[in-house]
Amino acid sequence: MKKIITILLTSSFLFLSLFFIFLTRFFVNFSYSINHQPRKLITKLKSSYQQSQNLPASLNFLLLGLDKRDDWLEKTSVTDTILFLSLNLSNQQIHLISLPRDLWTQESMSKINAIYPQAKETEKDYLSSIQKKFSNLTGQKIDGILIIKTDSFTQIPALVGPINVYLENAFTDDQYPDPCYIKDPQKCPKPYMTINFDQGWNKLDENNITPFVKSRKNADTATNGGTDIGRSQRQQLLIEALFTKIKDNNFIFKPDNISKLYNFWKSQTDSNITDEFLLSILFNLKKGIFKLDLKKHQIPIGLDKFDESGVIYHPDYFTNKAWVFLPSFDNITNLQNFISQSIK
Repeated sequence: MKKIITILLTSSFLFLSLFFIFLTRFFVNFSYSINHQPRKLITKLKSSYQQSQNLPASLNFLLLGLDKRDDWLEKTSVTDTILFLSLNLSNQQIHLISLPRDLWTQESMSKINAIYPQAKETEKDYLSSIQKKFSNLTGQKIDGILIIKTDSFTQIPALVGPINVYLENAFTDDQYPDPCYIKDPQKCPKPYMTINFDQGWNKLDENNITPFVKSRKNADTATNGGTDIGRSQRQQLLIEALFTKIKDNNFIFKPDNISKLYNFWKSQTDSNITDEFLLSILFNLKKGIFKLDLKKHQIPIGLDKFDESGVIYHPDYFTNKAWVFLPSFDNITNLQNFISQSIK
C-alpha cells in the first residue's frame, strides 16, 4: 500500500512539475512575443488587476482614422473616421456612434476632422488636447484615444483573417482615387478607378478593405452607400465585424493571435491608452468579455436648422468656405443629449 501511495505521490509531483515548466515556458515565450521581459509583464498584470477594482461603471473612447496624404496632389493629416465608443462595464454593452467629419466646432473654428492636425502642430501633449476638445463637443468624459492610419487597414485581414460584412445595397464608385495615380501619374494616367461591392455578404481582404471604408462618391444618398454618412455606416459595419471575430473563442484563446494584435496596436497606432489600463478593463470584464454586445447608433440629421427630428443639419450656405454640418437650433446640447441617451 505504501508503495502505491509513493508511486502516486511521485507521479503527481512529476506531473505538476512538468505542468509548471510548461506554463513557465509558455509565459516566457508569450512575454517575449509582445516584446516584454517576463518580470515586467508580471508587474503590469499585478498593477492592472488592482486598477480593475476601481474602474467606473462606463468608459468612453475616441477612435480616429487618420487619412494622411503627402504626395504631389495633397498634403493633409485629417481624420476622416471619427468614432465615439462607450463601454458599459456593468451590463457588457458597447455603444458606437459615428461623428460626421464635417461637423463644425466653434471651439476650433473648423470641421472636427481638423482637430487632430491642429493639435498635432500646436500642442506638445496633442492627445490630451484632442481628448479635451472632443469631450467638450460630446459632453462626455473621454478616457482614451486610439488613432490609426487608414493605410494600416490593409494589415488587419492578415491579423484576423478575411472579414465578412453584410450590405443592404450594392454600390459602385467610379470616382475612387487610384493609389497608383497618386503615387506616379506618369505610370497610371487615370486619376480614378472603379470599385464594386455587392448586395449581401462581402469578404474584405487587404485589397478591398481600404476602399470599403473610404469610398464616398458612389451615390448621392447615404441609403445607397454614398456621401460621408454612408461611409461612416460602412465603417461601423467593419468595426462590428472585427468585434465579432476577435471575441470568438477560436480567436481569443490563441496566444499567437493576441501577440499579433498587441504588436499591431503598438506599431500601427497612436494612443494614450496604456497597457495597464487596457489590461485592467479585461480583468474587470473577465468572462463578461464573451457577453459583450455592440450597438450602433447614427446621429439624426434634420432637413434644416429647425427640424426637430435631427440634432445636426446641413445649411444651404458655406461656413468658412466649407460644406459643414451645424447643430440644430444652433445648440450643441441637442447632440450631447442624443449621445447621453444613446449610451445609457
